[in-house]
Amino acid sequence: MRRRTGSRLLAAVLFTDVVNSSVIAGQVGDARWKELIARHHAIVRRELKRYGGRELDTAGDGFFASFSEPAAAIRCACAATESIRQLGIEIRTGVHFGECEQVGGKLGGLTVVVGARVMALGGPGDVLVTGTARELAGGAGFGFQDRGRHSLKGVDGTWQVLAVTNVDGVPRPSPAEPKEAERRLSEVQPGRLRPRTRLVVGALIAFALGAAVISFALLGGDQEAPPLERIPPDRVGRIDPSTNAIDAAPLNVGSKPTELAVGGGTAWITRLEAGTLSRVDLASRAVESLSTNGHPAAIGVDETGFVWVLNGLEATVVRIDPRRMVVEDTIELPTGTKDLAVGEGAVWVTNANEGTLTRIDLVTHDRQAVDLSKIGTPDGVAVGDGAVWVAGSVEIAKVDPGSLEVLETWPLRFPGDEVAVGEGAVWVTQLADDQVSKIDETTGPSTYIPVGNAPIDVVVGGGAVWVTNSLDGTLSKIDPKTNDVEEIQLGSSPEGVAFGDGSVWVAVHVL
Repeated sequence: MRRRTGSRLLAAVLFTDVVNSSVIAGQVGDARWKELIARHHAIVRRELKRYGGRELDTAGDGFFASFSEPAAAIRCACAATESIRQLGIEIRTGVHFGECEQVGGKLGGLTVVVGARVMALGGPGDVLVTGTARELAGGAGFGFQDRGRHSLKGVDGTWQVLAVTNVDGVPRPSPAEPKEAERRLSEVQPGRLRPRTRLVVGALIAFALGAAVISFALLGGDQEAPPLERIPPDRVGRIDPSTNAIDAAPLNVGSKPTELAVGGGTAWITRLEAGTLSRVDLASRAVESLSTNGHPAAIGVDETGFVWVLNGLEATVVRIDPRRMVVEDTIELPTGTKDLAVGEGAVWVTNANEGTLTRIDLVTHDRQAVDLSKIGTPDGVAVGDGAVWVAGSVEIAKVDPGSLEVLETWPLRFPGDEVAVGEGAVWVTQLADDQVSKIDETTGPSTYIPVGNAPIDVVVGGGAVWVTNSLDGTLSKIDPKTNDVEEIQLGSSPEGVAFGDGSVWVAVHVL
């Protein structure tokens, strides 16, 4: 927790920068460079949200962010570096911890200067930290290599600098070979135009609905609030899947709602930064909240109604009694957890550091892990069609829930993020190239469907596939039969999406 003293506070600062950016920009041209930077920004922002970072500034191809503790900043730096490598480029990062001056929401002072100067010492893929940050992150599972003491421009004295070499006992990957990096970079192309015809239909429907409401009121009937044009920031909105109309009364559980699950007249909504889970009665709109004892990164509800939440930073899974609203059980896992799904009699958790999928029995809590390193770094997980589906950085795997045998894998052009199953296919978001991969077991290879900017979550329901795009304020609605895409404007930054009680539900942040 940040400790405040007047206008000063203690914080970890993180700086990032694209290596050889001017050379790459000249090589790829303006259009591809713009696309490359958009994808770079989307990846960094995803990792900032995942590890609880606060974006303070963005200058061209670099980021300046703050964290409450250096361990979270270091993990974020490592994750961002490795994810961005899939674009065929490398970044360098620097982390320092100390007292900062706070002026109008911005941070300044010596700590900020040191963080920026340390980053500037790095090369491709480097995560550099000061001796101070290393000492405060002791016991957090990092390995370091001493890079010596350095004089930093504009700062008195010399400073010890270290490079992060491994995370939780796993060596950090090296930069890609030049030919492989060139191949990955060649695949980054400006986004293709997407069909917009349905937007006109949606607009006509919305107009007709609005006109009907007005006419009804003029005739003396009970007046109802018209649909909203946008979901207000820091709210959870309900969308009619047949008309795309946004309900006039969004849910409010506090700032920055993230993940959600809906069903049986109840909405469960997490807030990553606040560390809370809220239960909302959809009839009365009554809200009750509790702490998850961590940073809730994923949520699932089992067939008995118990709620399971993954605290990502803490690597714990908590089981919550929905009647008493208490945390009944806490299950500790190795650090590096990414996503959670519930089904087939178990809770399923992916782990990037271990390269595994862990099965947790709903009753006994017995754990069994399967090695999925062959698909790259495991990330999103979903249960459906009698199998467990895990998206990796190279492939997506179909896993038998009983034997834990990998039944089949399919290649992915870019790293997979979130997964959903339904409408005869498996759907995987690929944030790095603004597409959704559709895997049909009967037809073979994946179909790649362009969506909005930075797809961050996906769900299937109401005869469509719904994808939240975190950087352009849209919800993509995919027709599973034709693969046509309709973009619905939501405003701000949509996060989690769920389908329940016949509606689509979307959590929206301030961008």
